[in-house]
Amino acid sequence: LLTYAEAKIELNEIDNSVLDALNEVRARAYGVDKSDKASYPAFTSNDQSTLRHQLRVERRMEMAKEHMRYTDIIRWKLAEKVMNRKTYGILYPASLCIERVTSQGDWFWAFTPEMDEDGCADFSKLEEAGKCQALAVRSWNDRQYLWPIPTTELQINENLKQNPGY
Repeated sequence: LLTYAEAKIELNEIDNSVLDALNEVRARAYGVDKSDKASYPAFTSNDQSTLRHQLRVERRMEMAKEHMRYTDIIRWKLAEKVMNRKTYGILYPASLCIERVTSQGDWFWAFTPEMDEDGCADFSKLEEAGKCQALAVRSWNDRQYLWPIPTTELQINENLKQNPGY
């Protein structure tokens, strides 16, 4: 359903079938019937950029444990933005997390990070507030959008050219 909605949004062929697909996913997550729109935050916009943002946030949540985020980032051509950032985690040692986060009534994050227009979370305010810590700084090389073509394939077909950067 999310893939269908994404394709229609990218083609700017937004109609009720797109909203129905998105609302079916959202209603299932809330454990209610899709027609009961008062019981969940239903998708209502027909604006392409608004729906693109909402879909990307929805995919991030819906597919959180299904290892789809990386392929989404590559497909949306957002890696240079997303993969050149810090990765964040809870405070360590645990006593620091208890002192600054859980003893103040917060759990897991002290507040919800802001999401930008591409559905990417900005954890910098949490870090500045001392509620999380940077674990690593990632770096991205645009050549990683494409994999190298295996040497054996290049040898078999002289018309193939190696992808840039390999």
